[in-house]
Amino acid sequence: MAEDDLITLPELETGEDLAPGTAIAGSWRVERSLGEHGGVAFHLLRAEDGAGLAIAARAPGEAGEPAVDEEQAAFWGTVRRVLRDERLGRIVLDELPDGALLADRIAAGREAAAGPCARLEERVREAHRLGWAHGALAPELVVVGDEGLAVAGWGIAAGDPEDLKARDSSALAGLGAGAREPREALSTASLRAAIVSDHLPTLRAALEQWQRDGGSPVEPDALRAADALARLERRVAEQLGKARSMLERGDTLGAVACCREAIRLGAEQEAGPLLEAARRASRRQLSVRRLPSRQVLSGVALAAVILGLLAVALVLALREDPALAALRERVAAAEREQGLRAAVRLLIDARDGGRAVEEVDVLLSRRLAALAEAERTRMVGLRADVVARGGRPRRADEIAEQALDQLEQLAGEGAGAAALSVRLDNILGEIDRAAVLYRASVALSVEEVEQGVEELIAIDPVLATETPR
Repeated sequence: MAEDDLITLPELETGEDLAPGTAIAGSWRVERSLGEHGGVAFHLLRAEDGAGLAIAARAPGEAGEPAVDEEQAAFWGTVRRVLRDERLGRIVLDELPDGALLADRIAAGREAAAGPCARLEERVREAHRLGWAHGALAPELVVVGDEGLAVAGWGIAAGDPEDLKARDSSALAGLGAGAREPREALSTASLRAAIVSDHLPTLRAALEQWQRDGGSPVEPDALRAADALARLERRVAEQLGKARSMLERGDTLGAVACCREAIRLGAEQEAGPLLEAARRASRRQLSVRRLPSRQVLSGVALAAVILGLLAVALVLALREDPALAALRERVAAAEREQGLRAAVRLLIDARDGGRAVEEVDVLLSRRLAALAEAERTRMVGLRADVVARGGRPRRADEIAEQALDQLEQLAGEGAGAAALSVRLDNILGEIDRAAVLYRASVALSVEEVEQGVEELIAIDPVLATETPR
């Protein structure tokens, strides 16, 4: 992706900005208008040699600079270019793989559109989970080809991110109604994916959507979902019960672990207050007990107390610097609450600030080694899940392996590595990019989802397998 040099489009007698037949960027020609979506007019382009598709739009001024994020482009399956014209301003051009527009599939009938619509819904929901919104979603902007779905026009529409997500959801609902009546393919795919999500709110929402779409409660998918929901609710109840029991016995750290597991399963509202209580109890346990103030001591006992106080004073004098001790606590809290990445960045900031460099270097080197191991474990688990779901993430494999090797090399160099902060940010960015590509490679069809669920049930009848996170 790149921003091209200035281009000049011809003055058009029709008055239309991008009329059919208009040549763009030397190798593309406008074929037809695709209408206005999200306040933006889109146009279908065909390569001069007929061997490619693209969709172009004039970026609205209120939207600011059009997005050219490589991770989003890979996620949506496009190659983005931003062109500049003296008269029209910025023109966003999304190159797409060859295929048919989803709008044409829908016009051909429900059978031809069911699978692509289900895959599109999963793709958009995943984008929302990653913090992205399309904002101008329409079947005219979706190409269905041999390589899967490609969606043009992302990141162009202006508006608040939450409003854009709501607009996406509304478009999906309308798309489902237009593609088939009722929306059985979309709700079935969502329900089957929710069965293995290990997340209470997700499963409850999928069951509710199933019922709204007219699904029968005695169909196999609904029965499996209800059974999985009951098991999840029991697991949450067990974790909360254990947490309360441990808290009563004084095992505050065990109670914290049980509460966090309940929250991971989606019971944040129930487990949140209990988790705070367990944390408060943990902090109280760490406080120093006061010496008895009313005990009458004998002369010998008094001397022993004085000697003890002198020993304590000596120990305190030899203790580490209070600022370093406070840093250790902050690092431990960051690692516990936000993960190793946050802990490493906190130590880098402390080192750059000149605090007890030698001691901080030791902490930083250890955390870097742990981070390299944790990131590799995470990516291996994510890849295994993707492959199990039928994905072939070759590009993601290449990016992940290269980035993980670089991270291990950086960990080997330790805290003294040159340009540590910049290199670490670049490496972690590449790892996150690989993770996005892994997830994007498993936008499954309804049939693929069904097959994956059947395989999971055959392996584990109680659906206890957890998806790597």
